Amino acid sequence: MRLMTLYGIVIQRGEIRSAAGHRPSELLNLEDACVIFWDDVAERIYLYTGPKADVRSRFLASRLASVIKLRRGGVGTVIQNKDEILRALAGKDAVDRDIPPKFLSAIR
Repeated sequence: MRLMTLYGIVIQRGEIRSAAGHRPSELLNLEDACVIFWDDVAERIYLYTGPKADVRSRFLASRLASVIKLRRGGVGTVIQNKDEILRALAGKDAVDRDIPPKFLSAIR
């Protein structure tokens, strides 16, 4: 059985920031940012949109979630409910790695 690697990235004010090493629960409290988590084993993409996130950040986050899904062969589920994301990632102490540049380059 392969262990989950949790990838993540923060998009705040249209800028991409690292999520590696941060607790998912901490990142889900950012009101002015969007956070994308990707579980490569369960093929789930978690997309959190802060209530005060700007339009550009929302657009980039949505596009990134779509790019990840498409580049993985259209496989996977995108989950956007904050409570569901918290439940799914409750056992995860920190984001393992940032989302790879090959995915990020498609949204720039």
